[in-house]
Amino acid sequence: VNIDVESGLSAVRVKVWFFRIGIGGLIIFGIFMLWNRRMRLEIAKRIKTEKELLESQGVTNILFRISSAVTEATDIYQGFCAIHDILKEQMDVQNFYIALWNEENRKIHLPYARDEKDDLEGDWKNNVDLSAPVGLTQSVLAKGKPFFVQKGMEDHNEMYGTKSMVWLGVPLKISDKIIGAMVVQDYDDPFHYSEKDVELMTAVSDQVSMAIDRKIKSDELFDSERISNTLFR
Repeated sequence: VNIDVESGLSAVRVKVWFFRIGIGGLIIFGIFMLWNRRMRLEIAKRIKTEKELLESQGVTNILFRISSAVTEATDIYQGFCAIHDILKEQMDVQNFYIALWNEENRKIHLPYARDEKDDLEGDWKNNVDLSAPVGLTQSVLAKGKPFFVQKGMEDHNEMYGTKSMVWLGVPLKISDKIIGAMVVQDYDDPFHYSEKDVELMTAVSDQVSMAIDRKIKSDELFDSERISNTLFR
């Protein structure tokens, strides 16, 4: 009987021992999984931070290069070419134009444009009333804020050239005064651009505006006749 009792107690001890090992193993496994998840989150956070830092450094580099390129340009048109070339390194700007707004004469002029569908460069819009804007470019000039439109382009009449599937335009400002707009568009893919592109274009637009302003001043283009001949020819 004693032997049977001892055998039974031994079996119970063994089961308890295995149970404790099992519980301990589960606890250790749970701790490991929590640690592993925490480490993965930390790594993901670090990667995101490093990516944002690289993107920030990339934007800073673009701004510096735009400023330098426009300053070194022999004329404002060459400056526009430099801006376009630099932007190509960060986003698709195959269909790109810069529109300048002459508030005094109520005219919109496209001194620089590159487009796969239309020859927009040199186009005019006369007698523009921004209190009742017609089309996306005029809306950007009137509101002084970015416009990012996907699909539904048929709702916006009197656009420059062929209607596109996605249109992104940002205002060009000098001391809160709207001097123009910078625009990219795509004719095939409504999701060709994203909010990241809006952020990049907005950041770049400030530098582009200042660069244009400096170039105008350095070339003494504030003279009304030279402005007319150079920017609004």
